[in-house]
Amino acid sequence: MKRLYVLDLDQTLVDTREAILRCQTEGIARATGEQEEDLEKELKSEGLDAALEKRGIDKDYFFETLYKPFDAFEAVKRGTVYTFADVFSALPQLEGTKAVVSNSSQEATEKKLKALGLDQHVDYVFAEYERAKAKPSPCMAEKLAKTLCDLPETIINIGDREEDMQFGEELKKLFPALREIRIINM
Repeated sequence: MKRLYVLDLDQTLVDTREAILRCQTEGIARATGEQEEDLEKELKSEGLDAALEKRGIDKDYFFETLYKPFDAFEAVKRGTVYTFADVFSALPQLEGTKAVVSNSSQEATEKKLKALGLDQHVDYVFAEYERAKAKPSPCMAEKLAKTLCDLPETIINIGDREEDMQFGEELKKLFPALREIRIINM
């Protein structure tokens, strides 16, 4: 049976929370001059959307201008990015094609995989950060469907957020003849 595993990267295979929080804190501090320590506490308790809204900062502007992504190799060295337990033992046991999906840039996603040594365990990488193209938009699901050489009989979609589950629903629409599609929320 041909299986396709669709695996979300951030917070499913890899913990990037600390590195992302650091970048968000630095971005807001650049715009406002506020103390990073105070901003970090606020972001942890209220989240990015609330922090940006409170300061009147447009989210698109924040990510296009103020937010500077972390360097994956440096973050791995510092220990602010790491794989969750059992990832290295679990991935080789998954018999079938493995595709990693991420709402990050293609380059950043590939760097995270390489920095952690996960690149050798996956067959495809699909990443998109633009809202209209990122998960759960059907765009990434369509890109995945067009890229696959062999159509799967079963898709197992694994993620940690609602958008990952919605992405699984988009896959269902694109592969109506599937024997089975499982959507697993971690």
